[in-house]
Amino acid sequence: MNFLFGCRTLFLVSGILILAPTIYAQSSSVAMKPDNWEFQSQKVEFQEYKGKPAIKILPGAGQVVLKGVDFTNGTIEFDLEPLDSRFVNVYFRWQNANENECFYFRTARAGDTTAGDAVQYAPTLGGINIWDLLGHFQSKAGFQKQTWNHVKLVVAGAQMRVYVNSNNRPTLEIPRLEGNVTNGKIAFEGEAIITNLVFQANATEGLPTAAGMDPT
Repeated sequence: MNFLFGCRTLFLVSGILILAPTIYAQSSSVAMKPDNWEFQSQKVEFQEYKGKPAIKILPGAGQVVLKGVDFTNGTIEFDLEPLDSRFVNVYFRWQNANENECFYFRTARAGDTTAGDAVQYAPTLGGINIWDLLGHFQSKAGFQKQTWNHVKLVVAGAQMRVYVNSNNRPTLEIPRLEGNVTNGKIAFEGEAIITNLVFQANATEGLPTAAGMDPT
C-alpha cells in the first residue's frame, strides 16, 4: 500500500467467540490496559490523554492486537488521533499478518477534504496487501491530526460501511469484502493514540450480509 492496526473456557455469545483472559459481552467497552493487548515491549504506552484512558502506539510497534475477541459481524467504534506521517491501519477479522481485513488512513491527507485517497480498504491475502488492485475502494475523508477523530466500522458478512467523523453518511462503502477470512481479532498499526474502543457483536445497522454489486 504505498506503505509503503480470567477463564480458559470458551463461550459463544451472539456470534463472538470469547477467549481467555478477557471476557467480553455482546456490547463491550475495551479497557485500555496492558493485559488486554498483545504488543511489543516498550512500543505501546498506556496513559491518560486529554482526560481519557488511551493507548499510544509508538514508532516500530507493528500490530497491536486486542486479546479475547473473535470478531465476525458487528460494529467497531473508537476515537483516533493519528501521529504517523504515512499510515494508520485498523484491522478486523485479523488471523495473522498474512490473512486479515484492513481499513487504513493515509495520514498525510489529514486536513485535506479533497484528497480522493485519504482512506482505503485493502485486505491482506497470503501475505500480500492488495491495495494497488483496489483503487475503487478508497475515498475522501474529513479527519485531522492533533485532535480526536471518531471512527465507526460496520461489518456484515461480505459488506462494510465506514464512518469517519460522520454519523449519517458513510465515508466509505465496501459492497464486497475481498479477504480470505470471515472472523478474527481487532488490531491497530501505525503511530496513533486510541481511546473509547467499543465493539458490538451483530450490530450491523441493517447492512446486508450478501455481497453487493462489484463496482468494477
